[in-house]
Amino acid sequence: MRKTATNTGFASGGVTCKLGVLCFYSSSVLVDSFVLRNPPERKARNVGRHAFREHTKNKYELNDRQMKLSFKIITLCILTLFSCGKPDCVNTNQVFNKYKSDQFEYKNEIERLMISDYDKIEFWLDGYVKNDSGEFIKVQISGENICAKTLVKVTDWTKLEGIQKTQGRAYSGAKLVGLKFSSKKDSTNTYFLFKDIEKVIDYD
Repeated sequence: MRKTATNTGFASGGVTCKLGVLCFYSSSVLVDSFVLRNPPERKARNVGRHAFREHTKNKYELNDRQMKLSFKIITLCILTLFSCGKPDCVNTNQVFNKYKSDQFEYKNEIERLMISDYDKIEFWLDGYVKNDSGEFIKVQISGENICAKTLVKVTDWTKLEGIQKTQGRAYSGAKLVGLKFSSKKDSTNTYFLFKDIEKVIDYD
């Protein structure tokens, strides 16, 4: 997981993913230590047979419980790791389904979401575009049963310099935490202009 050099801190999703990695690693080491520390006993020790059997039985029951617990923890860690990164694009919003991303109605719906549902949506980097009109980041906007994609023009790359330098290739699927952009309209189109961002979190 990588953050841009100009930003500090972790978003909640980034913390979850990092803990998932540490959890998986720690649990794997724990299971491995059980196996190495407690190999199958093949010879009876210099104790009575009954005492030896009880000792061995109790020891293996304990190890069995520890192993089962460790595997449960690993399963939870794996589920946590799968929750990382850009979500699938699932949309039931009728406006986004009906219109194309370059049409007024589509962009007006994005404006509405930015105003009324900003706290319920997330932003993810979907690409980098450079043409005669300038440089843009392609953004995926995701929420509950909402997925929209749009271009946001960037003129000040101070907080997004890593994305610009790599043309987005090294940051594909990165989370754009606290992304803010304004809209500008003319007679033919609506344009989105980058304003600010809190941090960029790359899960690769």
